[in-house]
Amino acid sequence: MKEETTEEKEMIEEAEKETFGSSIDFKSIYRIKGKQGLFTQNSNVNKSKLVNMAAFLNPKEKHTVKTDKLVCLGDFVFHKENNTTISMAEVFDNINDWEKGSDETATKEHMMEIMVPNYDTDRFKDYHAVKVLQWYRIIKGKIDGFGEEEIVEENA
Repeated sequence: MKEETTEEKEMIEEAEKETFGSSIDFKSIYRIKGKQGLFTQNSNVNKSKLVNMAAFLNPKEKHTVKTDKLVCLGDFVFHKENNTTISMAEVFDNINDWEKGSDETATKEHMMEIMVPNYDTDRFKDYHAVKVLQWYRIIKGKIDGFGEEEIVEENA
């Protein structure tokens, strides 16, 4: 049996460190204020501060919007009681870990605690949790290769 080199061991350790959340480029995924769903940038910003966006699940669906209507998922942080924050990647990891290890259905409050342990009740509301869970399902569904109809149906 061949013994692994130090470089191979480091590569294996690095691959094991990568989590679901860290494998997603949240800086390239946006929501558009006033529109449902997630979007990706389809063009550069022009002089009028307009940009073409493509729907995340259906790239043929395009929207031209002002940049002030865009919110980047990579910019989201979630506040905890102890004045610390966690990133969207960490929240996705928490959801993913819970889904892997649990067959139970969580109450809304329990799901919020899973997403953001010790969350700040003044800054993380149940409607935030619902939206983040929808985004998680959309992104996970696309990664897992589900079709748009299956993902949308699950989120309904």
